[in-house]
Amino acid sequence: MLMIRSRTSSTVDAMDDTALLHEVWEIRRQLPRLGVRKLQVMLYQRGHDVGRDRLFDLLREAGMLVSRKRLGKM
Repeated sequence: MLMIRSRTSSTVDAMDDTALLHEVWEIRRQLPRLGVRKLQVMLYQRGHDVGRDRLFDLLREAGMLVSRKRLGKM
């Protein structure tokens, strides 16, 4: 039998998202151009278990994604 875990209430998720964004802000103060994938590892080390896609969506909604550098002609 396949068991599917349901998500908790949206209020709890909103509080988790706020704490997560605060941690991202703290990390980015020291490393402003840190990408999402490395950021995910650092958040996991700090006790936040968040998936890559959810972190991308959360940072996109908050306007905190780092734009890619474009390499110009040399």
